[in-house]
Amino acid sequence: MEYMPNPTARAFHECDDHFKAIVGPIACGKTTACIMDMLGRCREQHKVDGVRKSRWAICCATHESVVALGGELKEWTEVLTFHMLDKTRPILARLVVDDIEVDFYIFDMSRDDEQQKHAIQAMEFTGVWLRDADSLERESIASMFCRYGRYPSKRAGGCKWYGVIMDYTPPLPLEHWIRNDRPHTVFRFPNAAKEVEGRLVVNEDAENRKNLVAGYYEQIINDMPELAVRSYLMGQ
Repeated sequence: MEYMPNPTARAFHECDDHFKAIVGPIACGKTTACIMDMLGRCREQHKVDGVRKSRWAICCATHESVVALGGELKEWTEVLTFHMLDKTRPILARLVVDDIEVDFYIFDMSRDDEQQKHAIQAMEFTGVWLRDADSLERESIASMFCRYGRYPSKRAGGCKWYGVIMDYTPPLPLEHWIRNDRPHTVFRFPNAAKEVEGRLVVNEDAENRKNLVAGYYEQIINDMPELAVRSYLMGQ
């Protein structure tokens, strides 16, 4: 499947900061941008014995998010294989294509159990993706912040890039950990709706409309309460 990044996603990909976020209204392409950013980083890894190796942790807030993400990863990487590990471990999605070898460990962070915590503390990653970070509790992901930048080891070529990427849908509560944690670079998609003469209408500058069914945002504006539209499409 061909990937043509829109301007916001392209800027996100070109940024080498070690902690960055891509944010915007629902259905703007945040998930796709994060998937493609991970794959792009995998292609940039140092080649050792003819192979570019990476390992990523993907933190999801719910089991439903894990399931949905599996389908989206499969859509973009047709050669992806999934392995359900034992109940104390996450789902492993493995991609081996050309000279790239990458493991995606997909965690359901709603599982507040000691076995998963111990599993995370024993693992080493190239990078971490906080999926729907606004729905993740800071305590549940705390150990992830010391697990990235550690695979592959320096002896095995090290990481050309390492860090944390995340996505979320604004607005964030004033007390949310994302606002008050470490500084990070934010890339924001244009709002999907705007107010014109007291009416909410689709914002023609919304970047992902070509990938949605015709009238997608119009339907939301017509069917949902105004407060919901302002939240989901305008980040208010």
